Amino acid sequence: MPAKFSPAGYLKGLGWTGEGTGLTDAPHARARPVTVAHKKNLSGVGKDRDTAFPWWEAVFASVAGKVGTDKVSWMSWLE
Repeated sequence: MPAKFSPAGYLKGLGWTGEGTGLTDAPHARARPVTVAHKKNLSGVGKDRDTAFPWWEAVFASVAGKVGTDKVSWMSWLE
């Protein structure tokens, strides 16, 4: 069985001095992780995606209406 990955061991191998310190020696280095707020609703970009214009259905209906007519024939592509 392969050894279990250790994030702390990996970072220490890259020069990290340990818990409570930043990844660099710079005075502005972060010692605490960045907290991220998780989005749990549909507000924002794509909010109305469930009620948006069904563009794919409109394209399909448009092309499906032309199949078998003189406007579009799949057999003409084989010639």
